[in-house]
Amino acid sequence: MHLLGGRLDKKEADVDRKTRATKELEGNSKPSASRANQTPQRGGFAPRQSSAGGRAAGVSMSAGGGFAPAGVAKQASLRTALSPQQVAAINLRKGYWQDYQRAIQARRRREEAQARERMARLSREAYLSGADCDDSDPEIHPGLLEVCDGKDNNCDGNVDEGTTILAYADLDGDMHGDASTAQEVCPSDITAAQREGRWLSTVGNDCDDQDPDQWNDCRTGGSSE
Repeated sequence: MHLLGGRLDKKEADVDRKTRATKELEGNSKPSASRANQTPQRGGFAPRQSSAGGRAAGVSMSAGGGFAPAGVAKQASLRTALSPQQVAAINLRKGYWQDYQRAIQARRRREEAQARERMARLSREAYLSGADCDDSDPEIHPGLLEVCDGKDNNCDGNVDEGTTILAYADLDGDMHGDASTAQEVCPSDITAAQREGRWLSTVGNDCDDQDPDQWNDCRTGGSSE
């Protein structure tokens, strides 16, 4: 009877040791929260593929069939950051997703130089794909709002479309310009001309633009006198 009891006690002790060892092993090998939803790939971790549709967590499907990082527009403080259109033009499934992730991580660690270099790599790829018509200028890329600055901001082949005004050269500075000198200018060009000692007017009805004390209304034949 004592022998049987001793065997049972030993068996229970063995089970208890195995249980503790298993828990310790699980505790040491438990993945961190940042890797819980990731699967290891060559060169780092990539988002785990979901069972529905095969999309990667944290990314969106781009128009060109590749994966585009979610929230990429928030990286605009980096001069080499990509626009959504640029990202969509890159096939991120060929390794660029990991490079993008490393760039964001470098930025969070305040390693700006490394972050810029990695972003520049992606930006160059976007340029080669044809997404950006002037990748040396961060104020130019497809989808950007066109502003009056002498640039094709949205890469549609047109410069300053919908942002200019009609102005006339005003040689005598009486705020009435010569109708034959009509030109499309940016609103800022009028102020810039004044700083240079020139005048541009939005009114083109001066038939005698040589006399600052008199202007003749070409439409009525009248004058200011």
